[in-house]
Amino acid sequence: MTHHLQRLAFLSTHTSPLASPGGTKAGGMNVYIAELTAQLGSGGCEVDIFTRATEEGQPAVVQVSDNVRLIHVPAGPVQELSPLEVYDWIDDFSRGVARYAADNGRAYDLVHSHYWLSGLSGIDLADRWRIPHVAMFHTLGEVKNRANRAEHEPPFRIEGERTVVRHADRLICATPHERDFLVQLYGAHRDCVSIVPAGVDLGRFCPGDRAQAKRELKLGEELLVLFVGRIEPLKGVDILIQALAVTELDQPFTAIVAGGDAASADIAELRELAEAVGVADRVRFVGTLPRAELPTYYRAADVCVMPSY
Repeated sequence: MTHHLQRLAFLSTHTSPLASPGGTKAGGMNVYIAELTAQLGSGGCEVDIFTRATEEGQPAVVQVSDNVRLIHVPAGPVQELSPLEVYDWIDDFSRGVARYAADNGRAYDLVHSHYWLSGLSGIDLADRWRIPHVAMFHTLGEVKNRANRAEHEPPFRIEGERTVVRHADRLICATPHERDFLVQLYGAHRDCVSIVPAGVDLGRFCPGDRAQAKRELKLGEELLVLFVGRIEPLKGVDILIQALAVTELDQPFTAIVAGGDAASADIAELRELAEAVGVADRVRFVGTLPRAELPTYYRAADVCVMPSY
């Protein structure tokens, strides 16, 4: 006999699904949670997404879509904090979520946490409410550290992830590759890990006329190399720029880097690198793009690159 899940508690502690993707803290995970909850809501589930309050005067509850609400939970200073700073307020966040549920008579059938910080709250809340806990990491600290970049995730993050792996009833990951990391590096039981490939909104991201898309973006006949993502060292935009410098093509090309704040120190560094290796005239930084514009860029691209470490 299957039990139909009626009401779900989603935890996205350190970042709101309403944040614009492409900035410093908002990326694929934000889109993932927003889209997944919208689909669950349209299928009849009631979903409450809990995130940390970061601005004075934020409404306590926002109706996001049919059957989906976003709840801002006071935990720590009401301002943006880095994920590692949010760690100090995990217990406050868990208590805030529990208090909201108790005060409003909300009972949940399942708690679904996203990222390791949310996973730690998920353990506490699932135990408190006596319901199953499903966790999804989106990125893993041990894997980032093994990529040998200058930035290093601290031991308390790795230990936090191990704790979530030990306690969650089910782990979800997007690829077999990620499942192998969870099993080999974190000791997860293979039977406890489900692979659910990431979906694509085919209503928005669908094929179209490349020549027309290039005209819309005021590009000429040159080949277009496209990178879309947050701008941070691990994403490897420096690898892309160095690769462009040694690429031998019979026709001209332009590389567009979409994401990040065009005025940020990270982009200034990448501009300097492009200058140093002689491709500054071939690389355009367009900053964070509205999602509605992204399909045009993808259609215009001759090749889309993911140079991540």
